Amino acid sequence: QEARIADVEALVKMVSVAAPYQYSQAPWRSRLWTASFLGRMLLHKVLPKVFDLPCFLLVQQSELSYSEVWHRSRQGARRATGLLAALTATAGMFIFRALAS
Repeated sequence: QEARIADVEALVKMVSVAAPYQYSQAPWRSRLWTASFLGRMLLHKVLPKVFDLPCFLLVQQSELSYSEVWHRSRQGARRATGLLAALTATAGMFIFRALAS
């Protein structure tokens, strides 16, 4: 039973991010989640060695434990956030330069 604690904890955490708006209780948040999901799918298609599938799809791979799915999902989210931050900073730099000249 001790060996399963990590998987149980990961499963509880995944419930809140894998499909949190499946009952349409928050339409705008649901759209934001869908955009994030599609973005992660696109990143996985373009760079599969860097970005894993979204958690919702990773959990369907039976060879992975829940704790491994959670770890890979969080790692992918951090990478996607880093990429978005870098793109935002780059766009901001170009805008700033364009306005300064």
